[in-house]
Amino acid sequence: MRKPLLALCSLLAPLLGAAIDPQRDLLVRWPDPGAAALSRLKELGVRAVFVPFPGKDPAAAARACREAGVEAVAEIESAAQAAELVRRAREAGFSGVMYPAFGEEAALRSFVSSQAGLTQFVLLDAKQAAWNVAPAYAVLRAGLWPGVQPNDPSAASATGSAWIDANSYLVAYLRGLYSHRPAILGYRADGDAGVSPSRRLPFHTVELGLIETAAAGGNVVLTIPADYRGALLQGDGRAERAWRALANTAAFLGARRAVFEQPPASRVALAADNLEEHGELLNMMYRRGTGPAVFPPARLPAFRPDGYRILVAAALHPSPEARKAALAFASAGGQLVVAPLEDRQKAWWIASGARKTKSEEECDLYTLGKGTILAYRAPVADPAEFALDILDAQGWRTRDVRVIGADPVVAMSHRAGPGKLSVEMINYSTRPVEHFLLRVEGAYRKAVFSAPGEQDVPLQIIRQGSGTEVEIALVERLGVVLFE
Repeated sequence: MRKPLLALCSLLAPLLGAAIDPQRDLLVRWPDPGAAALSRLKELGVRAVFVPFPGKDPAAAARACREAGVEAVAEIESAAQAAELVRRAREAGFSGVMYPAFGEEAALRSFVSSQAGLTQFVLLDAKQAAWNVAPAYAVLRAGLWPGVQPNDPSAASATGSAWIDANSYLVAYLRGLYSHRPAILGYRADGDAGVSPSRRLPFHTVELGLIETAAAGGNVVLTIPADYRGALLQGDGRAERAWRALANTAAFLGARRAVFEQPPASRVALAADNLEEHGELLNMMYRRGTGPAVFPPARLPAFRPDGYRILVAAALHPSPEARKAALAFASAGGQLVVAPLEDRQKAWWIASGARKTKSEEECDLYTLGKGTILAYRAPVADPAEFALDILDAQGWRTRDVRVIGADPVVAMSHRAGPGKLSVEMINYSTRPVEHFLLRVEGAYRKAVFSAPGEQDVPLQIIRQGSGTEVEIALVERLGVVLFE
């Protein structure tokens, strides 16, 4: 009787898998989940469990997930054996599969199309990020385990600030260049994510991974490290507290998804075409609080006084159409910031009508129409320094968002409706950050602070020049201020 029942479950699995919303559902990786583990996962509201396949007893794992009312996704590691393992996962009763991209893009799409009835996730590396794997969902296997890096006395940044591993910039990249598909990350707790076998990961860093991707408008396949899983199932107090915090945060983020999925409120736009050239630059711009919107060179935005004022077009070989759009941005009144991709690259930004007005050690300033062009003579050698230069272009005192006195806190912003601004503050430290200032550009009359598991708190508004400041009492992991 068991084989016919398994076959029936296999037929029903596609219907179950179709219910996964990869943009918003909680997606969690857990090896060989049993009843106890699935009970804890349901406390979070998890919709899909990614189970390393084949594992100890794949049919039992798939059955346990079905009985718990969650989707079972077989996670396949081997690209070489992916086709065969997908077939076996279907037979074992899994409603979905995740596997690495293999072969060429066209052949992979043909394989994806042949797997009707399975919800499919395809892991892409940075060089494959542009691949179209529809109807499967693309998952970027990139990113570092989030948090503040342990101090290294032999290394210091230019600013002396703490080094933060964060991934919101990857979500911004995916949303900007591939807006037709959900922005999903799929890094794991391994060497590729900067995790050595001996490194112990604080439990709260799982929560950080969810926060930074959701607040940027994307999603992540969450990895629960082995020691966290074991401690949780054994009833360890630290694990229990971290799990409750994760549940509160998941609910909090879910209620605000519509705001987080809006475009960034930054007045800075970045033209980007691949992670190799633009990934670290975008990372540093997010780390410095610029949080730019990302655009492909073929779809650059227009200048608007109430919208994008700065367009960064560095490390590019733009097409004639992209050059025209970038120069039109400056001519209309914006500031175009450019740098060559390589030495001796032709200065495409030198246009008829552009007039050099000033030369500095590393760059030249031009006027064009109503706007300006800030042109670097050499390729970007230090993305961190370049990101600081973009802050200079915005104005240190008049930048969009500024966190004052809280180095481990990284802020992003989104428009929350007419006249409303949402600022999301993520604390990457192991400890709460207390008593610091948040400044936003613009005049607002009201501000309310929200955090997972806490009551909303009205904040006192302080007007400072053209901006608005509020004092933040404490951010544990995530704090959101809504300005009106």
